[in-house]
Amino acid sequence: MPPENILLITILLLAWNLFVVQIIAKWVYDFVKQYKDIPAQYVARKAVHILSGGITAILVPIFYH
Repeated sequence: MPPENILLITILLLAWNLFVVQIIAKWVYDFVKQYKDIPAQYVARKAVHILSGGITAILVPIFYH
């Protein structure tokens, strides 16, 4: 049975994902761009995959149990 506040949990996870994509990924890209031998776009994409997808994938079974 889903929790009563399923809409709140969904909105919080959406807000987290948007924050990661819009703020953290840009910060990581700008930070890594100063190092010439590291592909900044790749690292920023990996940050999005880990922080957005990974954390969401871990939390969904916990919250929607």
